[in-house]
Amino acid sequence: MLGLGNNLARGGAISGLTNNYSLAFDGTNDYVNCGASSDFDLTNNWTISCWAKNDNATTRGDARENMIAKYLTGTDSRCWRIVINQTMASFSVSGDGKGATTATVDATGITVNAWNHYVATFASGVMSVYVNGTVEISTDHTSKLGGTTSNTDSGADLILGSYGAGSYQHFEGNIDEVVIYNKVLSAGDISALYSARGTANLNDDGNSGNLVGWWRFEEGSGTSATDSSPNTNTGTLTNAPAYSASTP
Repeated sequence: MLGLGNNLARGGAISGLTNNYSLAFDGTNDYVNCGASSDFDLTNNWTISCWAKNDNATTRGDARENMIAKYLTGTDSRCWRIVINQTMASFSVSGDGKGATTATVDATGITVNAWNHYVATFASGVMSVYVNGTVEISTDHTSKLGGTTSNTDSGADLILGSYGAGSYQHFEGNIDEVVIYNKVLSAGDISALYSARGTANLNDDGNSGNLVGWWRFEEGSGTSATDSSPNTNTGTLTNAPAYSASTP
């Protein structure tokens, strides 16, 4: 169970921390590089979560804006990512047996210039996207992926706010509370994450043993983003994304 004490069991919001800052991206060239740790080589049963406020609903070149991506440039066959495409959230996963084939599921109706909570889960070929605590789409892509596991590349950096070591598809807006688990969170846990709005202590709950990465952006200044998970994969702010007082 996610949260502190019995708040979730009683139907209340989980809490315990303050959430004072997010990270603002200019949509041009800035990003956070969290490195190429094997912690991020997710193959089956995993969850990605973040809050984001995208500022741009117009098409500008490639309209996709990456919030979280693990992609080795020029090697689409070994990647995963969650992106905003104007008012649609997309979750893409590369398969384990079909070369460059990538399965994508889309959640529509995203509110631009407002904070939204995004969660993507992958379990034995089933890809799901939750928006603001509610599942929007869940699709079994086993046949398209060529199997039930995803295919990631240990040589690829985990990038926040862009794609492929910051090469393109830059995010414009704010990102907060990026979380990665090597398990599929329950619908109740996802709803609780949404209700907490960045105030949950994820190192003090029933899912903490599966916490792979957790970037809160609470530094407020500087060029680093602390990984608050036990893995301590510190992110490096590149091309000056700015700490912002705007939060969910």
